Amino acid sequence: MNRRSNPDASDGGGTVRRLRRACARLWTSTRRVAFGCEADAPPESDGETTDWESMADFTLETGYTPERYVLELLDERGGEVRQQTVLEETGWARSTTSRVLSRLEERGEVVRVRVGAENVVYLPADAPDAATPADGTPMMTT
Repeated sequence: MNRRSNPDASDGGGTVRRLRRACARLWTSTRRVAFGCEADAPPESDGETTDWESMADFTLETGYTPERYVLELLDERGGEVRQQTVLEETGWARSTTSRVLSRLEERGEVVRVRVGAENVVYLPADAPDAATPADGTPMMTT
């Protein structure tokens, strides 16, 4: 049940804001320890963002599993968010973001739709009717 249909849920978006701040703090401290740098920008890499030391660190810092965080983000954004936005909000590597979304997709908790050169992630109830998931198989509608 999402926040729109459950008036007792969350605090009007404050949860995700607090999680973002926690992510930023952990991202900064992890980068300083791992790379010995104080700069705001991550060190040069192969194009991937630096991943958390482990997803356990993410869970301990935020109080949410990665999957729960993505679902909260989707709920806050009206059931739709670009996959790139998930990557930017969390600081996860592209592969980690893809794995988390794949797990959610396999469980039927999200739908990824290819739009041009990017994926848009939806809560199932908010996915467009004529959407085709990122894997190319047509969506089943009831």
